[in-house]
Amino acid sequence: MYIETLALEPQSLSPTPASADEVEALLEAAVGKQVVMLGESNHFIREKTDFRLWWLRELGRKRRLVVGEELSWTDGRLVDQYFRTGDQSLLDRTDTLGDAAPRRSDRDDLPTGILAGAAERFPKAGFRQTQTTFYDELRKLDCVDQYFGFDIGSAYTAYPWVAELAASLAAGSPDDTALVQVREALQPVPGESIMAETRRLEAALNSLTVYTDAQAITLQQTVRNLIDNLRYQHEAHPAASYEALRPAMARRENFMKDQVTLALGRLGPDQCLVLLGHMFHLARNDSPLSLAGVGPGGGLVSSLGHHLCQERQIPTFSAWMLYAQGRDSQPFPDLPCEASYPSTSINHQLAQSGKNLIVPGWALQKLGLAEVGHMYNQTLKLDLAQQVDAIWFTHRVSPLP
Repeated sequence: MYIETLALEPQSLSPTPASADEVEALLEAAVGKQVVMLGESNHFIREKTDFRLWWLRELGRKRRLVVGEELSWTDGRLVDQYFRTGDQSLLDRTDTLGDAAPRRSDRDDLPTGILAGAAERFPKAGFRQTQTTFYDELRKLDCVDQYFGFDIGSAYTAYPWVAELAASLAAGSPDDTALVQVREALQPVPGESIMAETRRLEAALNSLTVYTDAQAITLQQTVRNLIDNLRYQHEAHPAASYEALRPAMARRENFMKDQVTLALGRLGPDQCLVLLGHMFHLARNDSPLSLAGVGPGGGLVSSLGHHLCQERQIPTFSAWMLYAQGRDSQPFPDLPCEASYPSTSINHQLAQSGKNLIVPGWALQKLGLAEVGHMYNQTLKLDLAQQVDAIWFTHRVSPLP
């Protein structure tokens, strides 16, 4: 089946002369939307950086950007500080990338259920190198006004901020004994269980709600995030099956929606919100997605993308990254790392050119149903024109370094 495509140059990834005008029209359509969703089919490949940087570079030529990543909200705050200062030691303090992130010494919070193998085998060094390269290159573009993470993260990483915010709030009201007590209640208690920690924070949050200044509201939001993280951890880490994991995945997806809603509320008229994440978190419509295992929202709540596009009717532009060949660094030992898609898949068909390509929306409309290959060699039949405005295709991918 013939698929009309726009070709990119092999090294620079700039549009070929024959494709330049149509690529520019595609970009104009993107920056005209309030939200741009960039969905990758695999987190554990080097080439996702090319995909992200290509779109962010081109979008940044036309608009100021607020960028949200499927990264823990605590790590996102540190990455944002890195963008502002260039201090790479901030990345050492992140939970995902760093080796010096704070941990509880009195409690083992690592997963014990179905997620345990992935936690032990997560390619942290390669992920750190790839992400750092991405952040360094994006910072050079000087088009990002704010960077944030919208995913669940390590609750304990946030405690230094909670302590700092609470101390500052108490210092502003030194005679408020109730506020001093709240500050003390926000301190970790040695030996407490996850649920005891959650109840302690909920009690402190309840006492904080009487304070309405901006600093107190920031502290309240931070404590709410901590509580959500702990409740997710309580549900997800012991889950022994995908079925048991569903409530935690629903909580996680709702958390993502809350973080993006906050970002939308702060978005300026000259800014575009760009979301980076797995393509199924950023699907425009969940109804045709029948995923093995447990997907975004756990089958209990809608995905972030569906929430934005269908439930809130926010104008969005969406692009997905697909590939045909190569290996990844995914951490599950019983799932494949080598890409192998059937000849009937759009991945295989696009690979025949041997080039990096963009398939624009008008070509996808002519395509109809397509078999789409994604992680672990799974495939889905989708009407891609209903999901995305463009496919960004890379012929071959490689593992994280």
